[in-house]
Parts: sequence; C-alpha cells; structure tokens
Amino acid sequence: RPHTLSGPTGIVVCQVNFTALSEDLVTLSGRIESLERELSERNGLLRSSSAQDSQQIRQEINNLRQEKDTLLKQRVELDDKLRQGSLLSPEEERSVFQLDEAIEALDAAIEYKNEAITQRQRQLRASASMLSQWEMNLMAKLSYLSASETRALLCKYFDKVVSLREEERKLQLALADLEMRGEEQLQLVQWLENALDRTQLDTDRRLTQQQKEHERSVQLLLQQCREQMDEGLAGRQRQYEGWIHNLSKELNHYKTANLELSNWFRELCGNTSQPMEQGKVPVFEGRIGTEAQTTAELQQQVAMETPVNRVVQTVTGPWSGTTSLPFAKSRRESRRSSLNTGPLISNNSRIDVRKNPV
Repeated sequence: RPHTLSGPTGIVVCQVNFTALSEDLVTLSGRIESLERELSERNGLLRSSSAQDSQQIRQEINNLRQEKDTLLKQRVELDDKLRQGSLLSPEEERSVFQLDEAIEALDAAIEYKNEAITQRQRQLRASASMLSQWEMNLMAKLSYLSASETRALLCKYFDKVVSLREEERKLQLALADLEMRGEEQLQLVQWLENALDRTQLDTDRRLTQQQKEHERSVQLLLQQCREQMDEGLAGRQRQYEGWIHNLSKELNHYKTANLELSNWFRELCGNTSQPMEQGKVPVFEGRIGTEAQTTAELQQQVAMETPVNRVVQTVTGPWSGTTSLPFAKSRRESRRSSLNTGPLISNNSRIDVRKNPV
C-alpha cells in the first residue's frame, strides 16, 4: 500500500499513482465526450422517429444522462483530490477500477442501442419504400386502365364496401342481441341467487322452528313423566298410609282384646283355685257324652260374645311374614288349668270350662 511506505520508494510509488490517476481522468474525459456525442445523436433520432420509438429513446437518453452526471461527479471528486495533492485509498482505487468497468459496460450498451436504432431505421425506410413502391405501381396500373374499366372497378369496390357495411350492421345487431341476452342471463342469475337466498332463509327458519317444537315436545314429555311419577309415588304413599292406619287400628284392637282376655283368665283362674279330684272322671265322662252339644253351644256363644273372644287373625302387610298375637297360647294354658280345676259355681255369665272345653 502506498501510504504505508516511506523514503525514496514511497515517493516513486506516489508518482506512479499520480500518473495512473491522471491517465484515468483523461480516459474518463474522453468517454464523457463520447457520451455527449451519443446524446446529441439520440436527440436527432428522437426528432425523426415514431411516437413509440421516441418514448423508448427518450427513456434511454435519460438513463445515459444520469450515468453522465454520476461520472462527472466522480471526476470532480478525483480532480479535487489531485489538486489537493492527496493520495487515493485502496477503496478509492477500487472504485476507480469499478468506474472503468461501468464505463466500458455503458459503451457496450450504447453500441447495442445504436445498432438497434439503426436496424429499426432501416426497417422503416424499407417499409416506407415498399409502400411508396406499391402505391406507385397501383397508380401506374390505374393510369393504364380505360374509363369503362375504371368505372367497373369503382362499382366493384363500391359494392364490396356496401356489402362490408351490411355485414358490419349485421354484426352490430348480432352483438346487440348477444348483449341483451347476456343481460337477460345476468338478470336470471340474479333472480336465481335471490331465490336461493330466500329458500335458504326459509329453510333456516323452518329448521329453527322445528328445533323449538322438538324442544317443547321433549320438555312436555319430561313434565308428563315427572307428573306420572309424582302421582304414582303419591298414590303409593297414600296406600301405604292407609295400610299403616288400618294396621294401627287393628294393633290397638288386638291390644285391647289381649288385655280383656288376660283379665278374664285371671278371674277364671281365681274362681277355679280349689281342686276337685273326685269330679274329674264324671266331668270327662260328661264331656265325652255331650261333646257335640257343647261344641255347638260354644260356637253360638262365641258368635254372640264381644270381639274379645275372637280368634286373632294373621296380618299380612307390605312386609314379608305374618304376625299373630299370643291369644292361642293363652287359650291352651287356660285349657290345661281348667282340667285340674274343681266344680265351678253356677253362673249364667260364666262358661264352665269342664263342660265346654275350648
């Protein structure tokens, strides 16, 4: 690097760089002059070309002007550095080389554009010459025709123009008919879309209504089921309460009967407390002889007595099993005790157990 050297070698390197930089400036100046000439030529072509080509050439000229301005700025910067006597950094040297490559690329692009413009001008000139030659040939041929041939040709082309106008009219009518049909089809499509939208809305409304009716039906069924269940439970509860009330009444009745029978047996046992051993055999003999008669009298007496002397019934309720009061046991005990008792005092309100065994 030049700026890192010192002594006579550094001075020589600086002189070499100054010489190279001067040569680069001269090259840039020459290329800028060539670009100015190219711009002047493009301006001349712009004046003599067609509208489309003029727009394209104008754009190319603008691009070239921008490139020229950029190169001029860089040249001014390099000139300022040379006047100041300062050396270029490696980045600036690299930018100089890049500028050289860019200028060469611009020269190549300018040459390519020049060739394209030249080719286009040649084609335009050739087409213009061909057109002028065809017109010249047509006019020469027409000039050789006679008046009658010219009128016949004029009539022929007039008929051709008329037929073309008629065809154009027919095509315009057909086009108008097609446009009208297209509008009708568009209206039909719009009507169908509206009908589809209405149908969808109606369907959605019906579906919503059916869902609501279904929900109401389900709620009604659930309510009926709950009511039936409540009625069944209430009926069973009332039935159970009736059963419990009846059983309570029977229980109270049986307790009262048990109490009365117990008192009656105590009185009976108290009256027959004296044993009568001598009267046992006649009593049993009389019992054997009068068994049928005492049985009928006992049944008649039991039927006429109060419910105290009824046989206790078995109660069956909702629970499994039977219940019975201990009335039969007390009757058996009273029968055993009556076998060992003596003769009783005659009393119409009492029953002789020896004559009427239970």
